[in-house]
Amino acid sequence: MVGFISAVGVNIILGQLANLTGYKAEGANRVIRALNTLIHPGELHLQSLVVGLVTIVLILLLERTRLGPLGLVVAVIATSAGVAALQWDSVATVSDLGAIPRSLPLPVAPAFRLRVTGITDLIGPENIYPGDERIGATLKRAYADAVTWIEHNNGPRFGAGHSS
Repeated sequence: MVGFISAVGVNIILGQLANLTGYKAEGANRVIRALNTLIHPGELHLQSLVVGLVTIVLILLLERTRLGPLGLVVAVIATSAGVAALQWDSVATVSDLGAIPRSLPLPVAPAFRLRVTGITDLIGPENIYPGDERIGATLKRAYADAVTWIEHNNGPRFGAGHSS
């Protein structure tokens, strides 16, 4: 399990290199893009790299103080204020990724598409899995046989001891 968690951590770090360096490397996967980033140091956005590295250092230092986990928040606020004070407008911000909503979304009830007026409506042919034609054909045959049996026997009989 340790190896898996380590791999997840490495994957997250490699996925954030573009944000840290300001360089959008090309490559088929994160490892190739990370290597591409390392061999193109002249393409890195220096201000973004400075902000990222200072934030990481501040987080590591402040978490060892009385602030503890709140050190992360303080580090992000401090470096954000530093970017504003230095007027580094070319450093990417969250708002560059998209609009930030001003409030939480209102809860919405999920849309249900279940119509139950009888057994045939519940398992009708339109609800049969179409992915595999053999399975679909078998299920359609079973559905047709069930409908025929229900119609021939005046509906399904539930419970023990029911007699006609």
